[in-house]
Amino acid sequence: IRQLVADGLVRREQGRGTFVNEWRQPLTSFFSLSSFSDEMRRQGRQPATRVLSAQTGPAPADVAERLALSAGTPCHHITRLRLADSQPVALEQRWLAAALCPDLLSHDLAAVSIHYLLVEQYRIPLVRLTHTVEMGELPAAAARELLTEPGQPAFLVDRLTFTRPQSGEVRPAVLYRAVFLGDSYDLGLSRYLPHSPQGELP
Repeated sequence: IRQLVADGLVRREQGRGTFVNEWRQPLTSFFSLSSFSDEMRRQGRQPATRVLSAQTGPAPADVAERLALSAGTPCHHITRLRLADSQPVALEQRWLAAALCPDLLSHDLAAVSIHYLLVEQYRIPLVRLTHTVEMGELPAAAARELLTEPGQPAFLVDRLTFTRPQSGEVRPAVLYRAVFLGDSYDLGLSRYLPHSPQGELP
């Protein structure tokens, strides 16, 4: 059973048992800012989001460093659980300086895209991102929220998105970290070759 779980053929659900996984389409949104909900609908799955916490407080030291903020700068910290067909598949966290959008937490963050709010509501230009995806083991804390057992294969995602304010200097805006269940996704990447007629993707 352990090898079948590692191969992504079956999954274990805490308190329920072991189940055979359905066929999976490659997930491409790891490398873009595309919407989780749009990605799930593209795969014929029903998306849902639960906000586990949304609060404003001093940025932890490692977060402040990544966002190029002074220690203790007030930041919004949002933790959301992502579901597909009512099954938890990902645990996401975001941090961003509260000064960028002071009333962000007043929105229904279970129903609306945070990226959409930043770009359309607050007119924050998001111009670049750095992205890291690792294959690792599911941490115990994430496993509890995802209703499964720790140690299973998982995609560990780290993304830093940059903005260019009116001053013209590009600076970090949003730090995103997520854990995606490895038995729920295949990882896919598609892009044009440099010398193709379409040119490179931006």
